[in-house]
Amino acid sequence: ADPVSQVLTVTPAGTSFSTLFPGVNPTNVGADGMTYLLKYAFGGTNTNDRVSWPVSAYSNNELSLTYVARTNDTNLSILPERSADITSLSSWTNSGITVSNLGTTNIGGTDFERRKAVVPATNPTRQFLRLKIRSN
Repeated sequence: ADPVSQVLTVTPAGTSFSTLFPGVNPTNVGADGMTYLLKYAFGGTNTNDRVSWPVSAYSNNELSLTYVARTNDTNLSILPERSADITSLSSWTNSGITVSNLGTTNIGGTDFERRKAVVPATNPTRQFLRLKIRSN
């Protein structure tokens, strides 16, 4: 048989929860009280990583949540939500929230976005903010 030349292109697997946390249940909770999916979303690359919790603040009648967000996984969504009643699951919404990009930070050789979600919170209307994180 005549020799045949062939080009083989290898594309590295994309970043995903399952590639960085193989065999780990994303809803399991680590020793720091954070689920592994949260740890992954906030910059973790393994179950032992220590990552920063989001930081909340109230100033000038605004409630804010500042956090680091993984952006190199297209199957991951990190969405802030607000509610005036945390006892009702149906009251959470993503409307009325302003999200700002505060630049990037490098964690372990990967750039992550620093974000700040802000919602007006004037008396007597209290507001609550949370991050809803999903991975497909």
